[in-house]
Amino acid sequence: MADDTKGDSGQESGKTRSSTHWAAPVGAIVAAVLTAVGAIVAAIILASKPSVTPVSSPSLPIIPDAPPPPSAATSLTCAFAVTAPADNTKISAAGGALFEGTACESDLIWLVDFDPTDGYYYQVNPYPVPVVDGKWSFHNAPIGNAGDKKGTVYPIVALRVSAPCSEALRGRTPDSDGTVRFKPMPAGCPDQTDKVNTKTVRLVNDGP
Repeated sequence: MADDTKGDSGQESGKTRSSTHWAAPVGAIVAAVLTAVGAIVAAIILASKPSVTPVSSPSLPIIPDAPPPPSAATSLTCAFAVTAPADNTKISAAGGALFEGTACESDLIWLVDFDPTDGYYYQVNPYPVPVVDGKWSFHNAPIGNAGDKKGTVYPIVALRVSAPCSEALRGRTPDSDGTVRFKPMPAGCPDQTDKVNTKTVRLVNDGP
C-alpha cells in the first residue's frame, strides 16, 4: 500500500512540473502577439489620419516710419504777400478795392495810401488787419481825391510792422477832415525800400 501511494504521488508531482514548464512559453507568445497587434492597430490609425499641410501666415505689410514733425522754425514760417488786387488794376475811386493777402497770424498788417503829388502817406485802417488761418483782407475805399482824373495812379502800400510801429500808427490824431496822414513814416516803421515788409500795389482810376 505504501508503495502505491508513493507512485501515485510521483505521478501527480510529475504532472505539476509539466504544467509549469509550458506556462512560461505560452505567456511570452501571447505577449508578443499582443504587442504585434498593437503595433499594427497604431499603424492603421496613423495611416487613416489625413495629412495636414502647414499653412504659412501671410507676411504683414511694411509700414514706413512717419516723417519727423516740422521744426518750430519751419512751422512758424509764412509769407507776407498781397494776393489781390493785381498791380495796375482799374478801379472806381469811390468803390475802391478789396485787398487780400497772406501773413502769419501774429503779424500786424496795415494799409496806407501814398500820394506822390504831396508825398504824404494816408492811413487806411484804424487798427491792424486781422490775420485768420494765414490770410487777411480789407476793403480800401474810397481811394484818391475828389476830381481826380481818369488814369490817375494810386500806390497802395501794405505794411507788416513791429508792435511799436503799430502802436505809433494807432496813436495818430486825425485832422479836421478826419484824415490821418504823415510823412515820413513813423519811427520804427518800414518804408517802401523794405521789400520784405512792404508790398506796393498800383491802382488806376477808371472813373468816379
